[in-house]
Amino acid sequence: IRMFLEKYFLKWNISKLNKIFFSREEGFTLVELLVAITIFAVVVAGATQMFSSSIRGQLITLKSQNLLNETSYLTEYMSRSLRMAQQDVDGKCITKGKNYSVGASQITFMNYKGLCQSFRLNNNAIEVAQASSTNDFVFSSLTSSDLDVSSLDFDVRGDEKGSQPKVTFALTIGNKTGYAFTTRLQTSVSQRNLNVTY
Repeated sequence: IRMFLEKYFLKWNISKLNKIFFSREEGFTLVELLVAITIFAVVVAGATQMFSSSIRGQLITLKSQNLLNETSYLTEYMSRSLRMAQQDVDGKCITKGKNYSVGASQITFMNYKGLCQSFRLNNNAIEVAQASSTNDFVFSSLTSSDLDVSSLDFDVRGDEKGSQPKVTFALTIGNKTGYAFTTRLQTSVSQRNLNVTY
């Protein structure tokens, strides 16, 4: 057709003739529409998966960071208290002449204020108590309700006259809800005040 038109209708502009006879306005076929929808669905599903993975990764990071922050606070608080303990020379708090009294998942000592203080594991939470002048203990939780402490052990070395006692405590702590993280931590603390008579 094109050759015929070029031969007999040369005076017509070829571009105009092409537009008249050869241009078509078409819609999409069903196959093209299905292919486009499939590609769009795959792209959206991939983007959604990446978004949910990033949210899940952020939640995991926040949970682990929360566990590390609370564990850091807990060990620092306990270490500072145990380091500042003093010898009970009168036997008002623990055995006379001793610095620490260790029981099952519990340690009791005389703090720098001269009052009895105790740390213990109770219902998977670490509790602290400082006795009043009447030595009545009222325990309060030192760990948040999100954490689960499965073990707390104390070991005291050198708790005799003329030495510097050292307390080692180890605990296993983890998250209760969400993504489970568990860590085992151990630290040793030397008492600041020596058991030396000058």
